[in-house]
Amino acid sequence: MPTVEHAKNEMPPHCTSTQRIPLDVYHPRCINSPTSGMYYLGGDTGKERNITDYKKVLHEVARHRKDSNEGRGRLLCSALLRQEVSAEELATKNVTGLSRGVDRKPFPVPKIDQTIIHAIFSQARKQFPGFTDWYTNSCSQTLGAMNNVCKKARLKKMKKNPNQS
Repeated sequence: MPTVEHAKNEMPPHCTSTQRIPLDVYHPRCINSPTSGMYYLGGDTGKERNITDYKKVLHEVARHRKDSNEGRGRLLCSALLRQEVSAEELATKNVTGLSRGVDRKPFPVPKIDQTIIHAIFSQARKQFPGFTDWYTNSCSQTLGAMNNVCKKARLKKMKKNPNQS
């Protein structure tokens, strides 16, 4: 896998001079918008986003140092979900539309907008060509990781407001 060493003046804050970051993690692969400093999330022209925010997400993924494209893609999907969807929406919805109660029986919950989920998975596939998970596969580990993001938001909300559910 190609890598790039960074000069001291252009290193991200979490790196030291001896660290090597895989090229596909550090350099954004995205479809640039005609607007300066913007890109299209997942190539969707209706989802124009700030490239600086995307680079921050890539640095977060690089910090975790997952070895495989699957692991990096999973982290990218989870990080983009936190960036794209408000904490309130994450706490009340999830990716698959099913959750489990204390009795472990599944019950329906509202789904997060599937166009956003599609754009997130498309962006992960652009960034990491070896990433093969897809949001329509209910057995996908990435869907589980994204649902865990929703679950953590829900638990955080319940902890903050214990009288509300």
